[in-house]
Amino acid sequence: MLKRDFELNFKKLAQEEHQFSYHLDTEFFLENGTNLVDGGEVNVLLTVDKANTQLDLLFKIDGELFVTCDNCLSHLIYPIKGESRVYVKFAEKSDFTDDEILYVHFDEYKLDLQEMLYDFALLQLPMRKLCADSSNRETCEESTTNRMNENTSNTEVHPELEKLKRLIKKDK
Repeated sequence: MLKRDFELNFKKLAQEEHQFSYHLDTEFFLENGTNLVDGGEVNVLLTVDKANTQLDLLFKIDGELFVTCDNCLSHLIYPIKGESRVYVKFAEKSDFTDDEILYVHFDEYKLDLQEMLYDFALLQLPMRKLCADSSNRETCEESTTNRMNENTSNTEVHPELEKLKRLIKKDK
């Protein structure tokens, strides 16, 4: 995918509502991201409402991300769906931002949406990704969770940590 595929040339837009659609595939997520996702198939419908001094961007996200279960490390297909909104205001200075407002200098004519698309897709994921919530598995891999439980029950406490615990108890 080319970077220009994700550029919004807002100067050419009339002052009305416009819609654009984007398809984010595994290649997009691997090129733009970290190890948080292994890929995905996500469709984004972007509604741009252009006014004289601002843009209202509404991202409607629907698709699946390929992630790893936080419990058993199985590969999951995780359904995502949601909306995110960004307001773009035209200003003399563009060196400050707000949580919901992006300030762009009057001379700018395009926005690079690539990072926003990536971030908004990942924000649809929960903090903890589990097999039960995925579309391809119902339960965690039993052999993996059993092995993890065995390892945690047989762990030895490091001697340095034991000394630290005794010091903390003395202070109380």
